[in-house]
Order: sequence, then C-alpha cells, then structure tokens
Amino acid sequence: MRKSILIISILFFLAAAAFAGEPTAVLEYFDDASGEFKVVTPQGEEWYGDYLDFGMDIPIGSTIVTFDGDYAEISLDPNGSIIRISENTNFSIDAVQGASGAAENVFSVAVGKFRAVAGKATGDERYIYKGPSAVCGVRGTDSGMSVIPGELESAFVFEGSIEFTNALGESVVLGAGMIADAMADVFAAAQMTSAMMQDLMRGLEFEKLDKGSVPGHEAAEVPDTGEGEEETREVAGDDGGLFGKLLELLGVEIGSVTIEEKTWAKAIIQPRFVFGKWKMALYLPVIYESDMLDPSSWYRPDGNDEWSFGRDQSEWDEIALDFLEDLFLKIRYIEYGEQRDPFFFKVGNLNNITMGHGMIMHNYANDADFPAVRKIGINLGIDGEKGGFEAMVNDVRDVTNIDVFGARLYARPLGSSFPLAVGISGVMDINPGEYWQEFPETYKGYGNFGKPFLVSGGLDLDFPVIPKNDLLNIILFADVAAMLPYFQEAVPGTSIPAGFALDAIWDDTEQKFRNWGFASGFLGNVLMVDYRLEGRYFTGTFTPAIYNSVYDRKRHEYVEDVVLYLVNQDDPVFDAKTLGIYGEATANLGKKFYLGAGYLWPWYLGGTGLSAGPDDYFLLKAGVLKGGIPFTDIFGSLTYERTRFIQTLKGKESLELFDANTVFTAELVYPVSPIMNVAALVATNVFEDALGNLESHLTVSIVTRVNY
Repeated sequence: MRKSILIISILFFLAAAAFAGEPTAVLEYFDDASGEFKVVTPQGEEWYGDYLDFGMDIPIGSTIVTFDGDYAEISLDPNGSIIRISENTNFSIDAVQGASGAAENVFSVAVGKFRAVAGKATGDERYIYKGPSAVCGVRGTDSGMSVIPGELESAFVFEGSIEFTNALGESVVLGAGMIADAMADVFAAAQMTSAMMQDLMRGLEFEKLDKGSVPGHEAAEVPDTGEGEEETREVAGDDGGLFGKLLELLGVEIGSVTIEEKTWAKAIIQPRFVFGKWKMALYLPVIYESDMLDPSSWYRPDGNDEWSFGRDQSEWDEIALDFLEDLFLKIRYIEYGEQRDPFFFKVGNLNNITMGHGMIMHNYANDADFPAVRKIGINLGIDGEKGGFEAMVNDVRDVTNIDVFGARLYARPLGSSFPLAVGISGVMDINPGEYWQEFPETYKGYGNFGKPFLVSGGLDLDFPVIPKNDLLNIILFADVAAMLPYFQEAVPGTSIPAGFALDAIWDDTEQKFRNWGFASGFLGNVLMVDYRLEGRYFTGTFTPAIYNSVYDRKRHEYVEDVVLYLVNQDDPVFDAKTLGIYGEATANLGKKFYLGAGYLWPWYLGGTGLSAGPDDYFLLKAGVLKGGIPFTDIFGSLTYERTRFIQTLKGKESLELFDANTVFTAELVYPVSPIMNVAALVATNVFEDALGNLESHLTVSIVTRVNY
C-alpha cells in the first residue's frame, strides 16, 4: 500500500511539473491616471492601457513605464513575490529565476522607485536589484530602490537585510530601517528617520496585493513609519540596529559579492587609520563559496591562496615571495604625504596617481575592478633642492605581469638660487591589447592589433617665480608630450609594420610633428586664492591625461583610435587642431567660506583658419564650511558646470542655463549629531522624452549621511 501511495505521489508531482509553465511575471494591478502608462516589450512594442488587463503575463525583458499618478503591482509566479512600482518610474524585469535557465530574479530601475517583497518559500530564491551604477543582493526581504539619475541612487530596507554595492565596488549591509545612497560623498548605511520612512512609503503601499500572502512574510505588518512614537529596535545582526552600527564602526562587511559572474559569500574587515601624514587601510577578506570554515572553498585572486603566506610553496625564495605577496594583499593602501612634499609614498590599490603637471598621467587608478582584481601599485617621489623624481608601477605582485609603469626625473641645476626644474617623463603600457587576447576576432579584422606597446614621453619646465608660502606663490610651467606606439607584430589587415610607428608623430611628407600636445601657464596662490591659468594646443588623436581614473577599462579603445589614425592619416578629420585658454581660481576665506570659478575658451584651427569653438566650459563653485555661520553648524555648497556657456548667453540654439549641457548641484547640511548629517539637495537631472530629446529638470531631495 505504501509503495502504491509513493508511486502515485511521484506520478502526481511529475505530471504537475510537466503541465506547469515556466516562471513568469504577472501584471496584477495598474492605475493609468496619466493615460500614458505602458509596458514596453523586449521587441520594442508599446502596450498601453487599452491593451493591458489585470492578471496578464508580462514578457521577461519588458519595461514598465509610469507617469504622474500611475502605479503598478506585479507578482512572480510561482514564488509569490510582489512588487509595487511608483509613479514616474522606469522599471525593467530583466530575468525571472527558473525562466529560460535564469539563476536569479533581476530587476532594474533607471528612474523612480519601487518596493519588492521577496518571497522565500524554499530558501533558494535569489534577487538582484540594479540601479544605473549600483547593485543590491537580496534574499527574502521587504526592500526597494529610489533613483534620480546623476543625483540619488539609494536602497532601503523595511524588513530583513540586503547587500548594497556602489560603482566603485564598495559594499554595505543594510538592515531593517536602514538606507544608503551610492551617489553620496560618504557611502555608508544610515538609520531612517520617521519622516524619511513616510516619504519612501508614499506611493509604495500595496492596493491589491497583500504582503502577508508572500511566502516567508505571512501575517507580516506594514513597515512602521513611526508616527508620534519613538522607534525601537532589537540588537540583531540581520536587522541592523546597534550591531549593524558596530559592524560599520569596525569596517566589517558581511554578505555576498559577484566576481567573474559567480556569487560568493564574504566576511571582510576593513579598518582605516590616519596618523598625521600617514594614511592606511587594511583589507582582510574571507570570500568563500559555501563554508567559511573551509579554506579550500575560499576565493583565490588570480589563483593565489592569499592566506597561505608561503605554506603552499616549497623553495625558500618562492616561500619568501609568496609571503610578501600575501602580506601586501592585506593592505588596501598606505600613503604618506602628497606630491611636491620632500617625500611622498603610496602603495596598494590607488586612485590618485599624477605624474608632474598631469600632461600624461592625472589621477590614474589601478583599482577600477577591485576586489575582483587586486593590485599592489606603487607611487613615490622625492623633491630635493637640486632635483628629484617621481615613479609609479601599476602592480608589483608579479614583475612578469606589470602593465603600466613610468617615471619623471627633474633637475634644478642651480638649486634654490634659481629653482628652474627641467623634467623628462615617460609612461609605458606594454599590454594595452590584453582585451583582444581574449576576443581578437571581434575588432574590425585587426586581430590582436599587432600586440602594441604605448610609449608616452614628455618634457616639462617648472619654475617657482616665488617659492611656496602662505602669502604668494607663482609657479610657471610648460609641458609638451606625444605618444609613440610600438608594434611587436604587423597589424593584420593594414600596412602597419612591426616596430615603432614613427609616422604616428612625424609627417615625412610635410616634415612636421603631429599627434602631440602642448600646455603652458602658471599656478599657485595669492593670499587665500589658489589659481591656475594655462594655454593648450593638441593635434590629431593625442589626448591629454590619457592615463586617468578609467584608463584600465578603456585602453583598448585608445589602441583602436591609434590604429585607425595610422590607417587614415591623410583624412583631415584625423588632423584636427585645438587651441584654448583655461583659467581657474578659488578663494578660501578663513577656512569658513570658499568661492571659485573657471573657464575654457577654445578655438579650432582648420582649413578655413581660426574659428571660435562652441564647446567652451564654465565652472562656478561656492560653499560655507562647517562653523562658517555663527551660532550654528549648518553648512552647504553649490556647483554649476556647463559646456556651450557663451552660446547660451547669446541666446543661440535654444539653449538654457539649466539644460542638458548643465551639471548643477546645491546642498544645505544640518548636523543632527557628531556622526549624522541631514542634507537638502537640489540638482539638475536629464531625462529623455518620447522623441529622444534630452530634457533637464531641477529636483529636490532629502538625504541622511552617516560618517564613522
């Protein structure tokens, strides 16, 4: 009898599985107050209200678009999760777990806000919420996101906990009642006030669907907005509270991280220290697959067991090298001093390496892919009376895999009596085609682009007319630089041979240099005013400060530009010349106020002669520092940046002072406590209308910032 029942049960479940459809998203309810509510399918079809019905399936990959007064509620079948989409929101259903082999439920929001009550019937449900740059890892919570493009990208939690990761790869764990903004100056978890919670809940109350019906949330209550009552919380790890704050104070992260398309669990300690000019941050990770106590399941960057400290090596020299590498991997960075100090030193994951005046390298970063890629970069320099040097290497873990390195040597032959410094700089990238080694067939038939080296060189002059002091400082400078590519092999599909491509910088027909840049000017300070004024001239595809914060991710594009330039040198488009004058000054008034402005006036030099360029640049910034206003700690700032400024003042091309060419931010900050500030923010945000035109709007928001 028991065997018969077992067989019947097995057949029943097999039959149910056979007739069950794939998991899907269901449009349970919508309010089309604007008359423009729509669902845009993956094929680009637009389904409006007359076509939509309650209970209909929504194709995976669709985008739900709401306008003023519009709302929508969807559910996931069969796991029971429910989602509330607020007005003026662009929400996409990127994947539903189990459908077409998807391993997780993935939703993204480009603008607006949503709330999701994630089901947890089996414990295997996984959810990913994406903003324009930040990502949330979620399991069985009541949480959501709010996005104002370019201004706000926050995640909030009403119940449970999530891991929130910003564009830099930094993560925080948010417990119940907590919020974080990936666009804030300080990326940290903060406790929501009652007013903040009420504001978030506006438009996110479910009208048709019931949170209590979601698996794992039975008999759940609506999040407490704390009206008239003091908020209380238990000390519990998943719900934030005091324990969550303690984790933040200690620099602890507990959650998950996606590395190379695989999700790992993590427990990381990241303490930071400041001792005068010394700054240090440690990175002590345990990133594991299944069992934190099983070292064999831990993540190994580039195959290295970073916790072995040489125990997995046999020869004494290998033991020593592995010990040092594993030790240095525990250091996020160590820094001492700043550029132009008698001595400065930086090691680790760095994002602010500048060589000389920045003509070739300015704010270069080797940590763009941290923590998936961990590097030990070095930047140091010495400035003495008769000269000095600066040097950098992007990664010294394995000398055979160094990609970017450079140095600047400079001399002051007459010392302090006549402190003219003459410098020579060189920066090389000996593996810029790394990306094409994996995908050589996808790049216009150029294959591996001849396995190029990018060799940049420059000369500079630096003369302090008046040495650095608090009253007056004037430094004259001039820089000239060019980039000479070297190809280890001939470039497939072109006539570019192996060796140095001298024709990249020398036109043998017209006997002249090309594809180079020059800048000259002066910088320094007058009393409380810091200033910089320079003239610029660039030709061809030369790009000033090419080694910058995103170089490691975009260097393959630069190689492609160089190859296209060499293939099309006779095309006038590749012989463009740009001239300009840039000036900037900032006044710091008694460490209480500051006011600054900058302007770039460009010209283009071509076949028709010299003409004013339309793409000028204007900068205005001002601020009141903390303590700058008597009897209160309130402080604030504003910044206005835009291109095509003069065209706007002349009333040309229907431009406006706050159009899509403008970046405007203003904030007023009130310190609630020594570790918490509440800020009112005003900013311009750009949206695309139905015709594809860009429209700029002023937005106002209130945020909380927690500083540990």
